[in-house]
Amino acid sequence: PHRRGRRQLAMGVGVLVGGCALALAACGGPASDSSTDSSTGVAGGGPPDSAAPQTEGALDALTAPDVSGSIDGAPPAGDTGTDQGAVADATLDTAQPEAIPGLDSDDAFCLAWSRFTGTFQVLSVPSAFGLIDDVELARREMIASALITEAGAELVDSLPAQAATEAGQVADGLVGPMRDRSAEAVDALRVAGASDQDIADLRSIWLTGLEGYDWAGLELDLAIDAGLSALVDRAVEVFEQGRPRWWDDTALDVDVAIPLTLGYAIENCPDAGALAGIDAAG
Repeated sequence: PHRRGRRQLAMGVGVLVGGCALALAACGGPASDSSTDSSTGVAGGGPPDSAAPQTEGALDALTAPDVSGSIDGAPPAGDTGTDQGAVADATLDTAQPEAIPGLDSDDAFCLAWSRFTGTFQVLSVPSAFGLIDDVELARREMIASALITEAGAELVDSLPAQAATEAGQVADGLVGPMRDRSAEAVDALRVAGASDQDIADLRSIWLTGLEGYDWAGLELDLAIDAGLSALVDRAVEVFEQGRPRWWDDTALDVDVAIPLTLGYAIENCPDAGALAGIDAAG
């Protein structure tokens, strides 16, 4: 059972080309009934075939001037946002890599792009399919927070010259909402008693998890010890006193046009746009 919540959230950078909206991943709120493995938080394996998102139109070609990006939390026109079964209304490309490409890229922008958008994917997709619950999603977000803030800053700092005119949109529209939320999560870790070393360790744990992420099975292995795990739980409690949970945070609902940035990622980064839901080859 994969229910959509009261609103539909485009996972990461949605791409709109010629009226065909492609989201980074499946859209929808977390399912209400999900069992998780205590070590990974994932109910083993990927989503059942019946829950596979449908593709409503595919791109025959991509040209940078025609591309716009958005992180959009509003339901599509005519959609009430009520539960309507599986994630059937998402307009997206279903081509997905086996793992997260670009995490070892020599291109500073592509490296930051893979860490930032890859993290958004890993946080959002299992939850959208109901494979993890809100509690596990909140824990994962907390573990990822230091890497998100770092990758967000690096994404802005390494923006290629050909996309320089989009620096403001990338900094404030694409990166800003998730980066700022994660910065508050890092603050919550400190309030909960985290040292600089603890935060560095959590960053490393998340990065290692990203590097080993099983995209096909949506399985994430986070090797976190009991002490850090308890710290994360305390930080989540602190964080949720000031910010809503992931799916309810309207600060993540933004709209940004970054055709030159997306064009660079498609042409130069190892994912060739896959982390933005783009099948550049198709």
